[in-house]
Amino acid sequence: IVQYLQNLFEYIIVDTTPYLTDSVQSIIDIATVIVLVATQDIPSIKSANSFLGLSDQSGINRKRILFTLNRYDKRIAISPERISESLKQTVEGVIPLEERIVTTSINRGVPFIVENKSSVISKSIYSIAEKLKDKISTQEEE
Repeated sequence: IVQYLQNLFEYIIVDTTPYLTDSVQSIIDIATVIVLVATQDIPSIKSANSFLGLSDQSGINRKRILFTLNRYDKRIAISPERISESLKQTVEGVIPLEERIVTTSINRGVPFIVENKSSVISKSIYSIAEKLKDKISTQEEE
């Protein structure tokens, strides 16, 4: 289905399960860029590490991976730099923890990026979108 959709659309975004099923592996194989999202907790970091290990074994070039940290809380000692160093994969995107803005957005049914364009969390999303765009351009050139 994804291969068919590639004929119709310039960009296709697939939100997969966190488990590497056959379907997920097939999508990863044809993806231009893989956005790997983790949080600052140890189970999430271990899962990201497992994914990166399996990616290496599968021959997936790590340059295709946009590693992003979600709900980043600077009060927690596990920093993006420490995660990058530990997993040997740069955390390229950081989405800060903004519970008030996100919860209000969910409760009102209006995306926070629409109502709070200048907020730190919205700016982080725009930044990640730019990095994603750059990564797609780079991968398409290769």
